[in-house]
Amino acid sequence: MKINAMKIRVFIPNLILKVLLISILSMLCIPTCFAQNYTQMGLPRDAKSRLGKGRIQHMLYSPDGNIFAVVTEIGIWLHDTETYQEIKLLPIPIKKKSSIEIREINRTTFSADGLTLISEIDGGILLLWDVTTGESRMIFMSKDVYFSPDKMTFTIEKENKTIQLYQETKSDSYDALVEDKEAVFSFEVSPDGKTFATTDKFRYIISIKDTRTRKLIKRLTGFSEFRNLFQNHISLSPNGQTLAILRQGYPIRLWDLATGELKKTFKGYKVSRRSNFNLNRVRIQSDTLPDSSAFSPDGNWLASGNSDGSLRLWNTKTGKLRRKLIGHKGFINDIEFSPDGKSLASGGDEGIVLVWNLKTYTQKAFLAERIGSITCVSFSRDGSLLAAGNKDGNIHLFEATTGNSTMTLTEHPEDIYQVLFSPKGDKLASSSWDGSVRLWDIHTGKTIMTLSTIKELLWRELLFTNNGRLIAIRGGYEHIHLWDVTNGQYEKILMGHTSFSGDISLSADKTTLASAGGDGSILVWDLSSILNKTD
Repeated sequence: MKINAMKIRVFIPNLILKVLLISILSMLCIPTCFAQNYTQMGLPRDAKSRLGKGRIQHMLYSPDGNIFAVVTEIGIWLHDTETYQEIKLLPIPIKKKSSIEIREINRTTFSADGLTLISEIDGGILLLWDVTTGESRMIFMSKDVYFSPDKMTFTIEKENKTIQLYQETKSDSYDALVEDKEAVFSFEVSPDGKTFATTDKFRYIISIKDTRTRKLIKRLTGFSEFRNLFQNHISLSPNGQTLAILRQGYPIRLWDLATGELKKTFKGYKVSRRSNFNLNRVRIQSDTLPDSSAFSPDGNWLASGNSDGSLRLWNTKTGKLRRKLIGHKGFINDIEFSPDGKSLASGGDEGIVLVWNLKTYTQKAFLAERIGSITCVSFSRDGSLLAAGNKDGNIHLFEATTGNSTMTLTEHPEDIYQVLFSPKGDKLASSSWDGSVRLWDIHTGKTIMTLSTIKELLWRELLFTNNGRLIAIRGGYEHIHLWDVTNGQYEKILMGHTSFSGDISLSADKTTLASAGGDGSILVWDLSSILNKTD
């Protein structure tokens, strides 16, 4: 076989060029490949992911200008000023039992060597953060610390240690750099004066600009995205990988929990403003309550209820509207797909449960006579039964195919918040605004067990484990409590939010829990791992 020498001479340079190109691209990709996703930074124990970075309180540069720090309600985000990518999160320390509440950090400054961040909080307390390790500790100014007269050093008496503070300076050209001062909440100039940072008046976005040209260098986002708790409703997809957020006055949006990126926005529709008080999954006297939502079992569809009584079916892959279903005459308080995904149940203010055939888009009305507002609905796992709770404290059980009423459970004195069938379908769990969780035998209609608590502390979600244990999840305040209804004892306390927790959502397989906090973040918890540790 003869080999063409010319082809060899052409082939070898091309091969070398390709190898060099691949090598260069690989080297360029290394920082990205090994960079930690911000959703994984500074996570509290038992949490596996976080969306949102909290609300911006203020920002500052390190003395050498290599670090840009953003102080938020969940901690301090450190950014490399070469790329402005997140390096790490210094989380606000969370105490299980403490009278100290860190609601807002008043002022933060770097030490002169840039190795320590010092934050002042109310009550004469300092938080010291080690920039390298991320560790933090509290010291009390009244007895542990004293400042120099010029406030440029402070001494920790117990350690006989003096820390010199870095004097931050504002640029004299503030007016020249910032055109619209009314739209800026905060302003910082880098130590070398080459760049400056501003936040918008809502503290949502940080803009890094060139001081000389005023051109945008980098935009930092993700702050305060999930604030305004009682204007948000969250819903996890069945596999726990996607989160739907319904926010007052905004389109429905889907977020990827693994990357923290926005996946889809359902255009042409905004979550409506409710005109008066109405019972919903969040019982707050407000005119801005969110609408309800639910994913189909396969995760391909999202159903949302509107204040005008209509339902909308959305394609989660395309973000397009599939169908608008009209049947209710008032607010829709809860919706749920049947286990096979062929039907959709919705409960409304007019006291009617509608079950929709998703092939023909026809509906069947349950309850012939008018009753109190329906607050929640739930299918049994085999889809044969449907339970509906109302604001009178009653729970109605139906045959899902015929709509025939089989039983009414009446022992709750106040509104029903949630109902849930056991895996075998022989028991029903319910939570109420009376502060209790009840476990019912659906054959006899009798209460098997009751878990009570303080009335103001609502049981936010119920779940059955694979072995049939009933776990009640309580929200409110900063922490989330898991209770074993079998023995009435604490199962686990999930600590991570620095402000009260609001809406909570479980994935369909009950292995993932998402919780929205007043600190502007959403935490994702691996319940399967947490509960297995306690089994």
